[in-house]
Amino acid sequence: MGLGNILLLAQVTLYLIAFILSFFMFVPISVNQNDFDGHCLLFATGKWSATRGAVELNNVTWGTSSTCNFAVFSGVAVMLSSIAYLVWYSILLFKAVDSSWLDAFLCGGLHLLLTIFTFASSLTVSLGFRDWCTIVIESKTNFDSCEDGDYIPFGEHLGIDTRHFYTEYQMAQFGAWAVWICQLSLFNLAIIKLCRYNSQEAFLTSMGRERQRLIQKVQSRSEYSAAAST
Repeated sequence: MGLGNILLLAQVTLYLIAFILSFFMFVPISVNQNDFDGHCLLFATGKWSATRGAVELNNVTWGTSSTCNFAVFSGVAVMLSSIAYLVWYSILLFKAVDSSWLDAFLCGGLHLLLTIFTFASSLTVSLGFRDWCTIVIESKTNFDSCEDGDYIPFGEHLGIDTRHFYTEYQMAQFGAWAVWICQLSLFNLAIIKLCRYNSQEAFLTSMGRERQRLIQKVQSRSEYSAAAST
């Protein structure tokens, strides 16, 4: 198997992995938004207060919907691009042909954008969820850790279902960072392909020049021999 096919096989494998991991990125966030009545818990703020003998979370200022929607958008974009390239490159791999220089260039540009988007989404999800967990484990609550919120409902008075929020966002963080690694790897593979194509072009150009030089040299000797014989 040539170097081109090895790179193509690596790309197909990464596209398959990225396609699967993209669901871990946007599905849990979408489910959590539905459980939280359309609210985004990322970067939310609030205070605990004693009400009717119980400690309840009040004065909640939810994060902007665009914060969660951006992560969902990034995940969906990765899913769609991954399945498209997975099918396309699988066909090329089956036919034992490689993609063109233009395709490698466009692929590199796409994955550069997706790498930036997924990194921003991963950072947003991690930092935003950390702020939410800071609220959950404040001293007035009975939660020893943020994970305890999965098992002890505390948002009924707000009209939200807090069960499984920790699990959902752990999955989202895992999916987001894993997808970012895949996109970064795919970008690097595209750059390697571009360098390989440029090296091949330079090699072929050098071979063409050497061929022309040898032809001219042979022609010069032939002309000299013909002149000497006369």
